[in-house]
Amino acid sequence: MEQVCAGEHGNIYQSNDSTFGNRLKPPHGGKPNNSNIYPDKARRMGLTGSMILAFVVETDGAIRQAAVIKSTGHEILDEAGLKFIENQKFDNPATLDGQPVRILLYLPLNFGLKH
Repeated sequence: MEQVCAGEHGNIYQSNDSTFGNRLKPPHGGKPNNSNIYPDKARRMGLTGSMILAFVVETDGAIRQAAVIKSTGHEILDEAGLKFIENQKFDNPATLDGQPVRILLYLPLNFGLKH
């Protein structure tokens, strides 16, 4: 069964739906904005945590509708994760049978301090 969510801007396909096999290709390309996303205030406070973000990659590679699925437990870190993903863009969107499609992706992020 194909897992698809209908949206006002077109269907959104689940990235982890195995029923598509090799027909569904993930988005790729682009250079992540790897600037230090760890907020200085959180670092000084010794805050750490892991989070999972969900977001939609549009047919132009833009990222929209980002949301925290699993929180770090610290609002300042969650906000930094959201800001990071919202500033990213793929050069090439996901494709299904060679046609650009909207896709839902998940991204784990870890905020840890090196000693």
